[in-house]
Amino acid sequence: MMQALHLLTISTYVVLPLLAAVVLLRPAEPSVRQRRLAGFILTAVAGLALGGTLAVTYAIGVGGQPRIAQILLTGYFGVSLLLLLRFYDSMLRWLAKLPVAWLQPGLLHKALAGLMTTGRLVLLFGLGLPYLLSTVLIYRPKTAHFNNPNTMLNTSYETANFVSTDGIRLAGWWIPSDPPSHNVQKIDPDWGKRTVLICPGLTDTKSTQVLMASQFVPYGYNVLIFDFRAHGDSAGQLISFGDKERQDVLGAVRWVRQHHPEGSAQIFGVGLNTGAAALIGAAADPSPEGQALDAIAVDGIFRDFDRWSDSAAGRFFPPPLSWLLQMFGVPIASAQTGVDLVHFSPGKLNEAIWPRPVMIIQTARDPVVSYEQGRRFFDLAPQPKQGLFLDRYDEDRISHNPRVGMEIRQFFQTARPMPVI
Repeated sequence: MMQALHLLTISTYVVLPLLAAVVLLRPAEPSVRQRRLAGFILTAVAGLALGGTLAVTYAIGVGGQPRIAQILLTGYFGVSLLLLLRFYDSMLRWLAKLPVAWLQPGLLHKALAGLMTTGRLVLLFGLGLPYLLSTVLIYRPKTAHFNNPNTMLNTSYETANFVSTDGIRLAGWWIPSDPPSHNVQKIDPDWGKRTVLICPGLTDTKSTQVLMASQFVPYGYNVLIFDFRAHGDSAGQLISFGDKERQDVLGAVRWVRQHHPEGSAQIFGVGLNTGAAALIGAAADPSPEGQALDAIAVDGIFRDFDRWSDSAAGRFFPPPLSWLLQMFGVPIASAQTGVDLVHFSPGKLNEAIWPRPVMIIQTARDPVVSYEQGRRFFDLAPQPKQGLFLDRYDEDRISHNPRVGMEIRQFFQTARPMPVI
């Protein structure tokens, strides 16, 4: 059902501007054609402005540069959004006129007309605004980043092109561990045989999180860092906050095992917020790729997406908009992404990772996931588990925090599944 709604929604976004252009070509009175043309031009200009502003603002916000093709594509998407809202408003206008048409002009006619107009506006904004905001939140304009492991870490790397388990083209970087000295190899015979998957967060890409590799590569770990779908150089434009992205992680595991079997003696994962949710979903998967994840460390993880989104709506939007988003935002996003976000629960999925160990990291001032949500996730998680809770703001980025990197490495070095009796 959700997948059918997703396909219908995407098809509508693609076709709607073309259908609107066809309507303009239909024979009509000159005055009617002028109104149609004026309405279409106004909607097109507003949609292009909306899309262009979204693409440029997003690029600046994530520290990248906007791509011309993405600005145009997002502009087209903006036109589709506004055309859909105009169609919705037209339907409401038509429905509002039906009861009034049965009455003769008079006081009752005016009262009913006013009531129907008020109802139309309530429905227009009550569903239109949550639709617009939730759609903007799941759409990702691609941005250009010029950092890479060589410029940032002065280390060698190779590009990794692979597909998710549901066929989405993904892009990543394979960064081999630093060559060990003779003494180090004696102390650590597993040097270069272990790999860490780095799963970036909500607005991150492999370029913005490449520094995290510095916590592992010099210590004998290979690293695969990749762009999730709809991010960086990977395909797609819509995100699902970790639900579909679990298949990206499984695709990454498959690629490592196929192309670098010598580095697959142990495979670990490090994920940030939505990347952490995807990592948990992948580790819980019963496939060989899912079961190949020996241990994972998650930073800023929410237990239930529905509760997390309600909390975020309350923090970032004032009433009554926050209430509308809490009621309608997640179902609308679910219909467009093709997954049931209402019931998406990394906390419940985490139970399926047992008996493999999980490390849960949470900072007090995490802008994406609150400290309380991270603590709740840890408290309800089954053993074996390890917690790291930081109350200083300058300790919120794994890539910039040697202490956190050391804790994660120690966790991976000692991580063993709980004995099953």
